[in-house]
Amino acid sequence: MSTRTRIGKRLYPHETAAGKTILFQLSQAEVEQIINEVGLPAVTENTITDEVEFLDELDTVRDQGYALNLGESVEGLVAIAVPLVLDKEVLGTCSVTGPYHRMKGDPLNEEIADTLLSFVIELELNIAHS
Repeated sequence: MSTRTRIGKRLYPHETAAGKTILFQLSQAEVEQIINEVGLPAVTENTITDEVEFLDELDTVRDQGYALNLGESVEGLVAIAVPLVLDKEVLGTCSVTGPYHRMKGDPLNEEIADTLLSFVIELELNIAHS
């Protein structure tokens, strides 16, 4: 399945789980500035294009500690992403991505998110103490 990702390819941050994990770390003013500059263009019919709805989505991401992409960048593709943060600075994100039909059970499955969160915490500790 094509994911549209390639080395050097840029995607809008609002259409990806990884992009959302970076955006939710920013202030609302910074997010609104980005939205004003690049907009919230539709990539698929599932892409969030309404600013209020997207800001609500970022609040949810902030509360749960991970972001989801439910066919927002590629129809039928789902992803869960967790930010990699050290000393309150986002270094990047880690994500699990796959076709909806291959993700076992509900893509919102807490087990996948918990495993990814545990992995990132261990990675953050390794970086902090290396």
